[in-house]
Amino acid sequence: MDSAIALFSKRGWSGFTIHAVAQMSRVSLGSLYHHFGSMDGLAAATWSRSLTRLLDALAHACASKRTARTSVEALVVGYLDFTERRRPEALFIHAASWASFLVEHAERLGAEKARAFEPLLTHFARYVAEGAVVRASPSMLEMLLIGPAAETSRRWLALDPSIDLDEARRVLPAATWRSVVGR
Repeated sequence: MDSAIALFSKRGWSGFTIHAVAQMSRVSLGSLYHHFGSMDGLAAATWSRSLTRLLDALAHACASKRTARTSVEALVVGYLDFTERRRPEALFIHAASWASFLVEHAERLGAEKARAFEPLLTHFARYVAEGAVVRASPSMLEMLLIGPAAETSRRWLALDPSIDLDEARRVLPAATWRSVVGR
């Protein structure tokens, strides 16, 4: 999967083939097919692992925070930091959101994402219950908390020259907080 991420980062979708992954990783095609079933299976597993790493980083960023506001702000900065520090994985997460393999593996990937997102939901449940954070379904809470940082990251990864992650770290945490205040 590390080779798949590195290959995708260098070559994009057009160079992201099972033969290229096998060559780069020095793993036989038979082994790749045995473990992943297909190129789509490898891509799905790589996406899931990358997304889990992102969500783990966000949960870690929030874990020591004791207020709703500091938790929201840490989550936003954590997302931007992950994008910058782990650009190849962030690129794969965002680029793959349009990929066909997600549909084929949607049920399994949805369950894996829900499991990885659970620590964040648990962390924020207290703040929702207290009324400090808006009451919303888990999906809508995810959109409110992660949406601005995710879209900023997507554009930065696409090399949009107007996106500056340092500016985003200054602006987005407080703005995202204001969007989720419950009272």
